Formats: sequence, C-alpha cells, structure tokens
Amino acid sequence: MAAGVVWWAQGRQSAGLNSAQAPVADRPEALSGAMRAMPGLGGGPSGPNPWATAVSAPPTSPLDHVAAPVFKANARGGLLVDAQAGVDMERLNALYERDQALQKIAEATQGLPAQAQREARELQEQHAQYSRALSTAIGAPSESPTLDEARQQLKVLKDLRTQYFGERAEALFGQEEALQQRLLDDAAEAMRTQELSLEEAIGQAQAKMSQEMATTSPRR
Repeated sequence: MAAGVVWWAQGRQSAGLNSAQAPVADRPEALSGAMRAMPGLGGGPSGPNPWATAVSAPPTSPLDHVAAPVFKANARGGLLVDAQAGVDMERLNALYERDQALQKIAEATQGLPAQAQREARELQEQHAQYSRALSTAIGAPSESPTLDEARQQLKVLKDLRTQYFGERAEALFGQEEALQQRLLDDAAEAMRTQELSLEEAIGQAQAKMSQEMATTSPRR
C-alpha cells in the first residue's frame, strides 16, 4: 500500500495490478485526496491481499494469476455477508466487466446452495450500482487534498454504503471503515503535534498501523 499522496484507489489496483494493467482501472471511481491512502482495500480484511498469487513466469495476461474469490454460505443457505465478501466483490467489479464478473461468481459459488448463488449475483449488481454512484458523488480529485476533504469523503463513502447495502453495510465494510477513521485521526494528531504535512502524517500513521498489525498477527 503506498503512503501519502500516492493515495487510495479503492482497491482497484489489487491483485498485483497497476493502473495500466487493470482492465477497468480507467473508470472514474477512485477517491481523491487522503482517502486513497486508506488501508483495507489494498489487502484482505485481516492481512495481505488474498487474491495475489505467486507466479514463476511472466503471465500472458495480468489476470492469469488472480486467484478466484471465495464465497461461503451461512447457516440458512444464503450468502455469508462479511468483510471478505466485500473485498472480493469490490475486486471482481474493479477487474472485470459485468459478464465476466458474473461468470467468476458463478464459478466461485457453484458448490453453494441456490439461495447463496442468487444472493451473490444480487450483491454484485448492488456493488456495481454503488460504485457508479460513488464516482459521481466524489467528483474529481483536488490538486491539494486536505484532511477535511478526506473526512468528508469517508462520510460520503459510509452514507452511500448504507444507502445501497442497508444493514449489511456494517458487515461488509465496518472493519475497513474503522481502520480508515483511525488512520485519519492518527494523521490529524501527527499534523497537530509534529507539524507534519498531510503526506508525511498519512505515511507515519500507515507505518504505525502496519507495525501494530504485524505485531498482533498470529504467527503460523
């Protein structure tokens, strides 16, 4: 995850792809300002990007070595809606056009109950609609983003997610949003007490958070 004003691209350049490689990366869906430095979307909800896989030779396509998403069913036979489902769905919509995304979902859910398969397709449609609304709501990035802009964008993000996903928004995005809010708070404190620039403060806050995550992560 790049710190500072390399900024957050909403996880659109996941799975080891840069903006030139991602087939849908030219969509105007990236947030501007400090929001692009947010953690959570450049990796899985609790660790490194679960879609990235090691390769032994250059792929013929940047998508050749993107691992499939993993969807699960809940006890009622419906789709398990959690943070990982949110990450996977976001990356599907970022990396693939609609028909390709639906095909990937069909492949990933073929062993699940029919209800879970249907709900996965519905979630994909909701996420695609949400992504389009987000690009409109955020607008063009400013040349000199501020912390206030980042806070406002996080609020817009939360509001839109509630609008499109309802009570499921917390399960899908709550953990990620908590990390984003903490990053902004830590950056604000660093700017106040150390007189750092926004870029420096975001970088320092990210480094601190990464170090804490590495320390608290269970050893294998």
